[in-house]
Amino acid sequence: MEECLITNIVCSNSNKKCKICKLDKCKEVLNMIDVQQSIENKYKILEIKKKLPKECKNCTFLEYIDLSNRKVRCFYRMKDKCMLK
Repeated sequence: MEECLITNIVCSNSNKKCKICKLDKCKEVLNMIDVQQSIENKYKILEIKKKLPKECKNCTFLEYIDLSNRKVRCFYRMKDKCMLK
């Protein structure tokens, strides 16, 4: 028996991990976790965008390196200036 890496639950009916399990309860829990994580990521991105300079807020070249530490990278920004504008 293997435990699910996300919830540490083993499906009692089929002894499978939650992602493979066919039970509705397992699927619901996984969907809830995914939805909550996506909401948290969107919130973190909005927070990051608020702290960016004006010229970078709507830039499509931003690359979010690490959302938990709020790190962003842009190849066109050098010495606090945007090379595109």
